[in-house]
Amino acid sequence: MSFKVVDATPRLDQGSYPLLHMFHQLALAGGLAIMIQGKGGKFVLKVSKRYEDYLDLTMTEQYFFLLETLWIDADWGALQKATYERIPTERIISSVWQELAHSEVGMALNLTDSASPWHRRLGDWGYFLLYFSYFGFWQCTLDQEALNFSRRKIEATTLTPTEFGVFLLIIRNGPMIVMSHRLMKMGPTLDEVTIGELGLYSAFDYRDFCRANPKKPNKLLFVAHRKEILSQSLACFRGILKDLNFGSMMVGGLKPDSFEHLFVSIQSLNSKELTELTASDYYDYIVIDEFHHAAVPSYQELLGYYNPKILLGLTATPERADGRSIYAYFEGRIAAEIRLWEAIERNCSVSFIILV
Repeated sequence: MSFKVVDATPRLDQGSYPLLHMFHQLALAGGLAIMIQGKGGKFVLKVSKRYEDYLDLTMTEQYFFLLETLWIDADWGALQKATYERIPTERIISSVWQELAHSEVGMALNLTDSASPWHRRLGDWGYFLLYFSYFGFWQCTLDQEALNFSRRKIEATTLTPTEFGVFLLIIRNGPMIVMSHRLMKMGPTLDEVTIGELGLYSAFDYRDFCRANPKKPNKLLFVAHRKEILSQSLACFRGILKDLNFGSMMVGGLKPDSFEHLFVSIQSLNSKELTELTASDYYDYIVIDEFHHAAVPSYQELLGYYNPKILLGLTATPERADGRSIYAYFEGRIAAEIRLWEAIERNCSVSFIILV
């Protein structure tokens, strides 16, 4: 990986290059490298075996691995380095995230006006403005006058939330953080949105479920009807859980190594008679995509047999044409809901492509 640096001199240390500094810290915090003593008393980084596993990940898995390392494991004091800005606290971040989740995509926020609430919230985030910009949450315009004064004086004049950033923040700040017995989430009827939403939303919530139940197997069953959904969702889980070997797929000709954390198509689940191989309380957490199919026989056996601690259903079309309700499975509770027209207003949808 390389970065174009302007006006670099031998006198500048690593802290003068924010992204290089970030990746140095993430490599250590994520176990991708270790610090060893080199010649002349200097310390150098040496890549670990974990780094070789990291290179085998997909880009999606690598992204979420690094993001979760930044959020959970990295030393934020070291990340901010020797700048004069404060380190963002959990309270400040929570406030900013909640506001950004309802921001208009593509509209620049003024950070220079002292009367602006965004100036008070983000005006002194320093290097973290660039860190979250790298991960795609927003784009920011840096104050060149401040940079001319010092390379480490990172200030922004404007900050523009990206479509991806707003979408991810909506998911991360959803009510799924508060656990309940059975949950349903509804989203727009666009595959490009629901595939990403499916993996992100359920992975974050399953991670929180595992943290609430430490030292337990927390067995997971993830059911979808398409291989690409299972594959992308598994990538999200591996990245967010920071477990490069998490989960197995059972779809088509793929055979799982274990049933404990299984990503399976409904067709394979029924053909392999999984219910005869596992007890009714085997799975602690079950995710079912396209939950509006729950009323059909192929799903009835699954839902009638298993009794998980958490059942998470995701659907874009909760109202069935035949009038049969799926809400009973969730005791009438909807954990989160966004309808198509609301997704369009928030610019969280994608354009239709018609091939003739």
